[in-house]
Amino acid sequence: MPVYRTIPTNEQPELTLRDWWVARLADSTVHLIGYCVENDEGRVSSEVQSFAIGRSLVLTSTGRVYRLLGEPGLNMDASYTWNRWLRMYGLESWEDITEAAFENLMSTDAPSEELPAPIWTEIGAINLAGSPRVVE
Repeated sequence: MPVYRTIPTNEQPELTLRDWWVARLADSTVHLIGYCVENDEGRVSSEVQSFAIGRSLVLTSTGRVYRLLGEPGLNMDASYTWNRWLRMYGLESWEDITEAAFENLMSTDAPSEELPAPIWTEIGAINLAGSPRVVE
C-alpha cells in the first residue's frame, strides 16, 4: 500500500478522522493519526498547533482543521500510514499522548499540565508548542 501526497489544505481545509490517536515525537512535535473519512485512507497530520477544548477540533501547522469523530481508537490503515511515515522520516522514538489529549478535548475545564496552555481562545484550545498566553 503506497503512502502519497495529500490533497492541499486549500482544497480540503477540513477533514474528519475516526479511530484517531495523538503522538509526540522526540523533537516535541505532536501529530494526529487516524482514518480519514472523506478520503477513505489512513492519515498522519502535519504538526498539531492546538486542540479545541470540548469541541473535538484540531488545528495543524498547514491551517487544516481536523474534526475528531468519536473516541480514540486504532485502525489498520492509519497504523500502516503512521509506520510508513516514521520510516520515511527516519524516526523511531515517539510517545502516545492520546489519553491526555482526549481528556482535554472532552473537558470544559482548564487543560491538564501534560498539555500546555490556551492560545486558540475564540474556541478555547490548547497550544502544544508554547507557554501560556492570552490572545486578544
